[in-house]
Amino acid sequence: APGGPGGQQATVPASRVEISFDIAASPSLPEWARARLLERLGPRATAVAEDERSQLRNRQIARERLAERLRAE
Repeated sequence: APGGPGGQQATVPASRVEISFDIAASPSLPEWARARLLERLGPRATAVAEDERSQLRNRQIARERLAERLRAE
């Protein structure tokens, strides 16, 4: 149905966040950790969050998810 008056079609800013970590090129990883992560996750690890309306909050969620992926056994 077409939007009528009252803002039913209001523009909502995109709040989806995707972050990534370049495992292959990271200077902060010891070689043993890099080898392990490359084997398990490949050259780049990513995480996405679109749970909240706030982009800032989604960025926090995505960082937490990425950290969990990197720590997982």
